[in-house]
Parts: sequence; structure tokens; C-alpha cells
Amino acid sequence: MNKSILAEEFGEQLEAVTIGTPYAVDPDSDNFISELEQRIRRVMYNLWMDAQSQRLAKHLQRKQVAHFEELYEFSYGVPMYDKEYAGIPRDTESLAIRIIDEKQAFIKRNEHLYLRYERFKEITNNLPASSKQILVDYFEYRKKIDYELLRNTLKKHLKAIERIYKADEESKEAEAENQEDERQAKLGCKAYLINRRKVYMIPEDYAAHVERDRTERLKVYEQLGLAMP
Repeated sequence: MNKSILAEEFGEQLEAVTIGTPYAVDPDSDNFISELEQRIRRVMYNLWMDAQSQRLAKHLQRKQVAHFEELYEFSYGVPMYDKEYAGIPRDTESLAIRIIDEKQAFIKRNEHLYLRYERFKEITNNLPASSKQILVDYFEYRKKIDYELLRNTLKKHLKAIERIYKADEESKEAEAENQEDERQAKLGCKAYLINRRKVYMIPEDYAAHVERDRTERLKVYEQLGLAMP
């Protein structure tokens, strides 16, 4: 199980729940999907992925436990003949480093999955009890729900849910930008705004860029018979 499988399950569930409705999912159909319906389905997808993230996290935990047990066995000298392990370094120190790195990466991925599930719980807990029950039944427990009922429930709370996802996306983008700033700073680069674009350069290169730009502008002004401001 992985995120791709969850996405496929979402598509299958959506197709099943919309059968016989004006919103039926038909890949071969040219039926127009309204902007509102597109917004509802985007929110549905996000809610589905959030609600199922805990299930995925637990599955990955079980899988990783077995994986790390095999790595530990190998590190103690137990022969592993499976082709899957052909590329594993034979010395214990290298393997220990690999185990640590893999564990840290796994913990980070799973923390993200649990945070997504917590977001789903936060969204549904802030809804009226009747709306919460409908969304939890469909998105978390994958129960069959009348699509008109599900759609109307989402439509009622659409703007509020969209705001949460938009705020989280903006926060994620800001965090990624800060991380890139820190990474570039370690390389001796700073962020400069050039032609309305953020560009990372070392100060010396930026100074050279400014001088080239000034020289080019000076030539243009001279050709026009104007004084450089």
C-alpha cells in the first residue's frame, strides 16, 4: 500500500458513489463538470488522502519493522541471499549508518502521514455532529453514502475546508522557501530579487551582475542621448 494506491481507491470510490447521479464519473464522457463540482472533488480528494493516511502509516510501520529486523540480522552476519539485498554494503559500520538514515527518513514520512490524519480529525471535529458523521463514515470508514447527501454536506462547508487546505499549502511553501534559504546560506549564497524573481547568488556574482546591468543601461541611455538617472 502507498499513496498511489490510496489515490486509485479514491477514484474507484468516487466512481461507485456517483453511479446513477448527474455527477457520474465516466472517463469516456464529454459531460461538462462545473467549477463548483471540481472544487468539491478537490476537497474530497484531500479529505480522502488525509483520512486514509493513518491506515497507510500503520501499514508502513508493520512493513518497516520486518525490513529493519532483516537489516539487523544481516548486520550481525546472517547470510541474506535474496537479490533484493544484493546492493547492501557488507561492512557493519556502513550498514549501521544506512539503518539510522532509513529510520530517520521513515519516521519523518510517517509523522507527515499522522499529521495529515490529524488535520482530517481537526476539520471534522469543527463541523456539526451530523456533518461530521457523514464525512467520517465516507472518508475514514469508506462506507457507502448517498452522493447527493455527501455533496450537499461538502458544499455547505466548502469554503471553510478550502481555507484550511490553502493555509496549510501556503505554510508548506513558506517552510520550503526558508529551508532553501538556509541551504543556500550554507553555500555562501544570498537571495536577490532580479527581474521580480528570487535568485540565489554569492555576493561577488551579484555585484558583477549589478555592474553589467548598469553598463548595459548606460549604453542605452547614451544611444538615446539621455543622461543616466
